[in-house]
Formats: sequence, structure tokens, C-alpha cells
Amino acid sequence: MEHKRKNIWWLIAAQVLIIALFYLAYLIGRENKNKNEVSENKTPTEVDTSQNKTENPPPPPPISQNTDDTSKPIMEQTPDGTKLNPGNNNGGVKLYMPNYILKKDKSNEFCFRWKVKGGGGYSKVGPAMSDNRNNSAPVFFTNLTTSVSKSGSVVVTEERWYYTRVTIINGEYEAVTACNTYDNKGGNIIQQESHKINENCNQVAFAIWDCQYADKCSAVLNSYKINKIKDEEVLFFEKFDLKYFNKNEIWNENIVKGCSKSPGMLNIEYDKLHILQKNSGNCLNKTFKETEQNIRVNENTMISFDVKPVSFTPRTGVSDIQDEHPAIAMFTFLNNKGDTLVLKICYNFNGGRDIHKPNLYRKVFGNCVQSQWKTNETFRIYEFFPESTRLIKISLGGSGGDYESYFDNLKIFFKNNVRY
Repeated sequence: MEHKRKNIWWLIAAQVLIIALFYLAYLIGRENKNKNEVSENKTPTEVDTSQNKTENPPPPPPISQNTDDTSKPIMEQTPDGTKLNPGNNNGGVKLYMPNYILKKDKSNEFCFRWKVKGGGGYSKVGPAMSDNRNNSAPVFFTNLTTSVSKSGSVVVTEERWYYTRVTIINGEYEAVTACNTYDNKGGNIIQQESHKINENCNQVAFAIWDCQYADKCSAVLNSYKINKIKDEEVLFFEKFDLKYFNKNEIWNENIVKGCSKSPGMLNIEYDKLHILQKNSGNCLNKTFKETEQNIRVNENTMISFDVKPVSFTPRTGVSDIQDEHPAIAMFTFLNNKGDTLVLKICYNFNGGRDIHKPNLYRKVFGNCVQSQWKTNETFRIYEFFPESTRLIKISLGGSGGDYESYFDNLKIFFKNNVRY
């Protein structure tokens, strides 16, 4: 009897275990079904957010082409930039710059970084202006070509980066192309062109045109930037603040001591440049502060400063003292030929005469009031040297026997809203 009871309990236990296993299998199956239903009901947005997405690039600016060859794209994006591919021989492509209409009354600066591959033949290349007709030839701001020079063009080196800066002011433009970087940042200038805006053009573009072997040549525009030009652009400013002097700009001393007992002195006093020469012994002495620069000059480049001639003792027995003054502001320029041009602006109390030679212009103000400031003395460089292209040195000081003077607020700037 006892044996039968044990068998019944084992039977009941086995049945309970089987029921538990079936129930567990049911729960597992239900969980998997719920997961599948969640996966099937997931929205496309939810699926997309779990993946890495790449945004589509913005549409390229409009292109005009002078070619019927569609065997390769006339424009393609490369690691170096936007590549233009002319198709047939003597073909060309121009890439309009977006969001700008060329107007005479607008003053702007355009910066282009680009390179070209001529394929061993002639082609025109560079920033240009154009109308909005597809097959009309661009009017280039520059005069740059590959392989062969025509009409005075400069032949560029293939596959080398060039930097062209186009300044448009009151219906006229200046295009300066340089190597290594832009000309106003120290680049080596290869060409400088200045002309009036073509009246038939209303677009700014980058173009390669008249390609001799268009199937082999191409041009790449790496970057393009437009800057609004202010009415006045300061290129250099020195207020002789003792705290900052000789930190932003490096000034050197150029002192010529004749037979005087002591050399001239140059000091910053009360945030002014002070020039002083004593005990000259009737000898010629020169005392100057000088700084070397590389400032682009055009017809709108101006000079201004404050000056105070304090004292001056003419040397006795000297027949010509026309170049001796207590206060002299001297500016050295270069022209396109590399010739040196010197402008001297002189102040004294003893008269004097101007002199104008091919490489020297001396402007004399000989009736100054002793120890009185003349403020905001302003001059346009082209009034003296219209052929100048670069300002390379600035010198402030005095010359003669005994003398004393002050300078302050020296500024070189563009007056961009004026055309002469």
C-alpha cells in the first residue's frame, strides 16, 4: 500500500513539471511575438534615426558652358575644390558666383584661390565678369594664360595655387594675383590689373576659356569669398603709445652723428614721438625712427599724421639747407619697375622750396608756428607719385644742426568712397 502511494506522488510531480515546462515555453513564445510586432510596427523615422545619415551637399551655383561635349561632367566636386572641365576644342566653362549682382555703385572685395591645368596648350583662366547669357565669353579681371603669352598676358604655372583679390570701387576694379597667399598678406605678386567695369556685365564668375586642348585642360576653384569694403580702411596706424610701441610694429633708429658732441635722441614722451638734437657743433645731423612695411598703394591711398616743430637752428656758413628741417616725414615707395621713389614732407619756420624729381618729391611747409601742433596733415600718395605701387618704408625725424620736434597719430589708409 505504501509503495502505491509513492508512485502516485511521483506521477503527480511529473505532471506538474510537464505543465510548468509547457507554460514556460508559452511565455517565451509570447515574448518573441511581441518583439516581432514591435519591429514590424517601427516607423521609418525611427529606423532612420538609428543609422548614420549624410546630408546632401548644397546645389552648385549655375554654370555656363561653351561646349557641346557631354562625355564628362563640366563641373565636379574634388578634394581640391570645384573642378571645371571644358569639353570640345576651343571650349570653355564659367562658374557664376552666387548671391551677387555686379553694380557700379557697390564696393566689394572678391578673393579666389585657384589653379589650372592647361594640358600643354593655350587657355585663358581666372576670375571674370560676365552677362547671364550661356555662351557669351567672359571678360576677365586678370590677363592670365597657360602655355603661351598673348596680348601681354602672364603665363601661369600649371597645378600651382594662385590667389586673386579683386577690389571693386565705384565702377572700377583692381585685380591682384599672387603666389603663396593673397597680396595683402605678403604673397608674391605676379600681376596687377586695373580697369573699368564692363557695362554689359552683371555677374562675377570664375572661368577657363578658349582652351586649345579642352579635353586635357581644367581649372579648380578651391575657395571664394566676398568682403564688403568699408569707406575707410586703415592699413597702418601708430599712435606712439608707450605701452604698445615697438610691439605691433618694429621701429629702428637711424641716427647720423656728425661732429656734434652728442647724437640725436628719439624717445616716446606722453605718447608722442620726440626728436631732439643738441650741441650739434654746426655739423649736419640726422635723427630718424624707421619702420619697414609692404603696403599696397593705389589712387585712394592716403597718409595722415600730427606734427609739432619746436625749434631749429640753421647751420652757419652753409649755402643750401633746403633738406634740413626739424620735422621730416619721409615715405619710400616702389613702382612696377622696382624703382625707389622718396616723398619728404618737411616742416620748419625758415621757409624753403619744394622740389620734384623723377624719384624724389620734397614738399616743404616753411611758415609753421613754433611749438604749435599741426593736426591731421593728410596727403594722397598719387598726388606725388601716381606710378607708386608699394609703400616699403616710413621714416620720421629731423635733419640739420640743432632741432626738436614731435610726431603723433601716423596713419596709412584707403579712402574707398572717393575716386580721383
